[in-house]
Amino acid sequence: AEAPESPDVLGRAAQAEFIINEQTLTPRARLRAERALASDPTQQSALATLSMGAFGAGNFVEAIGYMRVLRDLEVPGSQGYELMRTAIAEAESRIASGPEVGGESEMVAGVSGPSLEIEVDVEGTLAASDYIGNTVFVIARPAGSSQRMPTAVVRHQLSGWPFTVMLSDENSMAGQVLSDLEEVDIEVQVSKNGQPGLSNAVLRGEIRGVALADSPRLYLPLNPAPR
Repeated sequence: AEAPESPDVLGRAAQAEFIINEQTLTPRARLRAERALASDPTQQSALATLSMGAFGAGNFVEAIGYMRVLRDLEVPGSQGYELMRTAIAEAESRIASGPEVGGESEMVAGVSGPSLEIEVDVEGTLAASDYIGNTVFVIARPAGSSQRMPTAVVRHQLSGWPFTVMLSDENSMAGQVLSDLEEVDIEVQVSKNGQPGLSNAVLRGEIRGVALADSPRLYLPLNPAPR
């Protein structure tokens, strides 16, 4: 088991707190991310959290610093690399145009990019009612990325099975746009404690290599998360 103060644990905890607080970088999330980077300057969850927090707050110079490290951790030419390159260019354009308010929402405003409709159900042999009231996280990432940095996230309170969620540019994380990607990996986590992350998931499912241009309707059955 990983130590509670290990860089990976701290980085994932910071990112989880950022997500459940509607992409607000709380003091505790920032401290956890900074402590993770003090031990491991390439810890990707911490870098992603600080870059998105800085971008959402309009601190674009700070965001670019973290994004450049994330970009260089990806394979040149890969989707993850190109996503970071686009995010850096967007931050640079914000700097050139002067300070703005509400930059994150403006970045996706009016974008009519592709969307994904995902029907989620529980595997037939499980007691479906046991999970009612749990929190569901539907996460899109660049297909095949070496990072677990989310590009878009939907949080859903589970009230019944099956349920359908939509993923679009409106669900993009700060500094990113879902429609910039050609293919995504989709992961669904069901959490009893309301926290995202594999260590908190009781159910999990994923689909890899989904082409956004097809705007498909997906069916994703969930199974118990491995322990």
